[in-house]
Amino acid sequence: MPRSLCSVGLVVLWLACSLTAAQAQQRAAEFHPPDDVALRKATIVSEGTRMAAEVFSPQGAGDKKLPTIVMSHGWGGTASALRSDAVFFARHGYLVVTFDYRGWGASDSRVILTKPQPSRSGDLRFTAEVLEVREVVDPIDQTADILNAVNWVYGEPNCDRQRIGQLLSNLLGNALVYGAPMAPIQVHAQADGGQFTLSVTNSGAAIERSALERLFQPFFRGTVRDRRQGLGLGLYICSEIAKAHGGTIDVATNSRTTCFTLRMPSKHSGLADCDRLGPSTKSLL
Repeated sequence: MPRSLCSVGLVVLWLACSLTAAQAQQRAAEFHPPDDVALRKATIVSEGTRMAAEVFSPQGAGDKKLPTIVMSHGWGGTASALRSDAVFFARHGYLVVTFDYRGWGASDSRVILTKPQPSRSGDLRFTAEVLEVREVVDPIDQTADILNAVNWVYGEPNCDRQRIGQLLSNLLGNALVYGAPMAPIQVHAQADGGQFTLSVTNSGAAIERSALERLFQPFFRGTVRDRRQGLGLGLYICSEIAKAHGGTIDVATNSRTTCFTLRMPSKHSGLADCDRLGPSTKSLL
């Protein structure tokens, strides 16, 4: 694999799994990492609510900067099911953070009043009965949780925050869903003149003009083959991550191919040390 693609750092994986609360608690009580993997619990605050997280790293990493993976579950799952994958990546030199969304697993949840708030009479204190909002699938809230987890991990001493890779998995997923099924996907990366460029190109019909303006909006989905499911959040998350790193993402489409291109300052991409790196292309099926 070309060096430019091996420099992937912070990756967000959204993995689907399904566990009951009892199963999750049982796994939490029984789990012990192998001797070559360090594990500690952590707290991530998302929109004022505590999320339970676990941080995996190679044993003896010290202050070494490591490529970083943030992992979260899919609908109805808890982060305890991600531990075996987290251990695998930690053994291969990654810093891995797993977490439960707000209202799921070991994380706290938002609360709502069960009765109307009493009228105020100068005293801001009042006694209330509240209800926890738990195990509710809310894609907007979960997107916020992912972005807050990414922001949190930037503060970890072992996180190499100058390297970024979370956009690539989403762009590849989009190409696999919407592209021609038997055609290769081209991944092109280049750093030159202080700018890092990453493009993902798939074959297939052009994106309709009416859809282009909405591609990066949350919950927008184009026409999907084979009844494949999705929420329409992948490109939105890509766009938000690009903005957070001072970059842009755009699309070019015609009757044969569609190409998404990320452009950002190379100091945020992990390629600042090879600013004149020539173009590298990888074909994927």
